[in-house]
Amino acid sequence: MGRRQTACRACAAVKTCCSQQVPCTRCKRLSLPCSLGDPSLSSPLPPRGRDDDEAAPAPAPGSRAAGLRARHSKSKSVCSNCRRRHKKCDERRPSCSDCSRLGLSCSMRSEQHPAESSPPQPPRHKTGFSLRDYEIDMAAAADPALDMPDFDWLSVIEEECRADSTAAATSLAHSSALQVQVPQQAAPTGLAAARSAILATASAKLAGITPALLEGWEVGEVHLLNHFLQSVARSLTLVSDEENPLICVVVPLALANAAMRHALVALSACHLARTYPNFESDMLRHRSLALQALEAELELDGQRRTVLPLAATLLLCLLEICAGDSRRWLLYLRGARALLCGDIPTADERAMELLIDLHDYLCVVAAVTSENVPRPFFPSLGLLKPGKSGIHPLLGIAAGLYAILAQINQFGIRHHQLTSLERQSSARELKAEAASIEQALEDWKPTRDQQGDVKSLSQDMAEARAVASAVQCAAKLLLHDLSRNDAEGEETSSSQKTQGLVDNILSALAFIRPGSPMNARMLFPLFTAGLFSTSKAHRLTLEFRVNLLNASLGFGSIAGAHQTLNVVWARANQGEPCQWRESMRSTAPGTVLL
Repeated sequence: MGRRQTACRACAAVKTCCSQQVPCTRCKRLSLPCSLGDPSLSSPLPPRGRDDDEAAPAPAPGSRAAGLRARHSKSKSVCSNCRRRHKKCDERRPSCSDCSRLGLSCSMRSEQHPAESSPPQPPRHKTGFSLRDYEIDMAAAADPALDMPDFDWLSVIEEECRADSTAAATSLAHSSALQVQVPQQAAPTGLAAARSAILATASAKLAGITPALLEGWEVGEVHLLNHFLQSVARSLTLVSDEENPLICVVVPLALANAAMRHALVALSACHLARTYPNFESDMLRHRSLALQALEAELELDGQRRTVLPLAATLLLCLLEICAGDSRRWLLYLRGARALLCGDIPTADERAMELLIDLHDYLCVVAAVTSENVPRPFFPSLGLLKPGKSGIHPLLGIAAGLYAILAQINQFGIRHHQLTSLERQSSARELKAEAASIEQALEDWKPTRDQQGDVKSLSQDMAEARAVASAVQCAAKLLLHDLSRNDAEGEETSSSQKTQGLVDNILSALAFIRPGSPMNARMLFPLFTAGLFSTSKAHRLTLEFRVNLLNASLGFGSIAGAHQTLNVVWARANQGEPCQWRESMRSTAPGTVLL
């Protein structure tokens, strides 16, 4: 009997542990053909049996062969990027797996002729930061939190989450819809049909899409643009299509700029890859093209630079948050901050206000779960004026609450930087600061237009008020978690207060329909309530709604939050203490409560 196969061919080639699923986890994540699912891909070599061992004569103890060790021969066709980074290269052509994943230009050493190699060039002075090289001008950002020379940027680029694949969104990797074979002669007809389908939608008319603007777009790109209009843009905002700036502002920019076009299509492909993993290759391709186009935009002088590089950078940041498997989004968020600190001449005031609000909102929610996140550009969020509904597309009616949440994040940073002795010596100051922030949360109320009897409000405004109430209670829970005091006599009252806030979040949740657009801002309250819930009924209710968010919105950050809650609950059931931030760093480090 031969040795049982314990790894697929792709995992065995790089000596990586194989999950032995069909297909295995690594092949599924990298969109590689897995030999476990297709026997034709297995190695043609016969298994090595016991007879082979007996047939081979053992060398004599004193012979030369017995004292020699087999030498390891280095591959001469390894990719230059993998060789420089000291990484194992699978030597796939035309691009190896690591270069495809990181969006780098792959070149095999065997393809480089010695006579054609150019002499080393002196370092060229860069006029600005380059996202391809991940070089960001930190001096351009007037924020002390950005000046951190010890930050390991390379670890952020290469960091991957080894999360359980069962926690991802429902996969249709083997769906029959993917097996449709389109004849080559029918390609023009398919492109015309795709264009006609998207032009017939109401959201396309709001975005100003015309047949002339789609010239040069491939069939797949048109499909991904349609998916962005129908799913992605609606999942990220709280308002109707008529007031949705991602449809009315961002899509027109993407139709006129290559970097925006590829960044938007890559974001749509990433969102679709949560259900159809085959679209991951489209995401990698368009992300690489977006980085190339963005680098060309950033090399322009300041007078010719527009708002487009900032918009493309934030779309790429949303892409990495949607993927939820790393913290590469932090690179793009810091790049966007550096661009905002520069001079961006633009006549489109609405687009600029939208991008600043998006940047500030991402900074606030990302700082809840991650470190080294820049501060919001403006202390008061909500530059973009709401439409007729009175609801901000990104912040709802809780812009003031997110500004207070930014203060809570800064309080947490200062609190964690202190040693135990420093905390004891400055306990009075910390307690006074926490009380001041809590009083600001208590004093927050909706504006006069947003107040009134729930029955007299529209359905969307009533649900927006419920979301704001949930965010308010979640911010109080987060502040309590940062400043909790375990002194005797305070633990019981503190626990009662915590459970009261959890009950308030669940009461607000009862006002929000499962299919409501307001669910786009409920992940932070649901996750925070889940951390402090103790009863079975509360946890089941919260987990069910988190599952609904994962199925309807489809972002990887939702699955990461669910994994962290499972770890916290499992340890709580066993009576073990658990720090949820440490659990998230080990379970789902790229999670942003978007």
